[in-house]
Amino acid sequence: KIPVRITTADDTNTGMITADNTAPTVNLVKPQPGLYLNNKRCLPLASRTIVFGSITIELLGTDVSKAEFYVDVLDANPEGIVEQAPFSWTLNYKLQGLHSVKIRVYDLAGNMDEQSIDLNIFNPHGIPQS
Repeated sequence: KIPVRITTADDTNTGMITADNTAPTVNLVKPQPGLYLNNKRCLPLASRTIVFGSITIELLGTDVSKAEFYVDVLDANPEGIVEQAPFSWTLNYKLQGLHSVKIRVYDLAGNMDEQSIDLNIFNPHGIPQS
């Protein structure tokens, strides 16, 4: 914390500024390892996540102001951006096979945390990925 004095023409006030150097935290709530059919977990699995149809990715975090969702490539163009809780995004692309979903969360100071999950997706009826 740093004390700061602010003076205007008629008044002087002192306040504290707190530097935020702590990254937000993110925990992936859904999907967990298992077999999902139309966004519902039908069977738990030890270490793999298999999805038939679309899947909603749900997060819990602390100090999160924005979540970005990337499919297969972490680049300048996230597939989805959510700027308020609940932090969730539905992946409904026409995909088949193993795909990586990366999630980046930011706090108001711009600090970032990242998590990823590999999904075996079979969604022949989803929308084409742009």
